[in-house]
Amino acid sequence: MSHPIPAHEFKPEPDTSYLLYCPEHGGWHVGEWWEMDGPGRWVLAFDVRHELHPSHVMPAPEDAMSITDVIRWAWVRQAPPAGHA
Repeated sequence: MSHPIPAHEFKPEPDTSYLLYCPEHGGWHVGEWWEMDGPGRWVLAFDVRHELHPSHVMPAPEDAMSITDVIRWAWVRQAPPAGHA
C-alpha cells in the first residue's frame, strides 16, 4: 500500500506502527492498534493513554528511516515551540 486508505477499511496488524491521519488531532501521527485493555483502539505509538481517531491509515515507512526516527520526527513537529505552551 503506497497511499492512505480509509481507516474503516483497514485491518491493522498487532505490534505494528502506522501513519494515521487524524483531522481532529491536527494531522498525521504515528500510532498502533491497541487491544490490551478492551476492544481495539488506535493510540499514539509512544503513549497508549492517548487515543486517536484516524480517518485514513498507511504503513509507516521502513526504508526512509527507523520507526523510532518517525516517532521522534512526528513528536517534534507536534510539540509547541519552547516557551509557547
